[in-house]
Amino acid sequence: MSDSQDKSTESGDAARTRWVDDMQAALDRTGDAIRTAWEASRETRMSALESAKHAAQELGDAIDKGIAAAKDRWAADQDAGDATAEEE
Repeated sequence: MSDSQDKSTESGDAARTRWVDDMQAALDRTGDAIRTAWEASRETRMSALESAKHAAQELGDAIDKGIAAAKDRWAADQDAGDATAEEE
């Protein structure tokens, strides 16, 4: 009876070892797939980053124009206010 237990233990150990090997292989393939996907999407990420950089520069230009327009308007309002005060 102990002989059959030894064989089942050996086959159980072999199955466990095979399972661990299969899991490690699957994990390795998953890591490779993720690494490949990350590298493949590098161009997309770089393009998105450049687009964001360009959009931020355009936003900065629009803000600068808005500030300049506001300063011109405030200066015009100040001049109009000074002229009205002189007339009174």
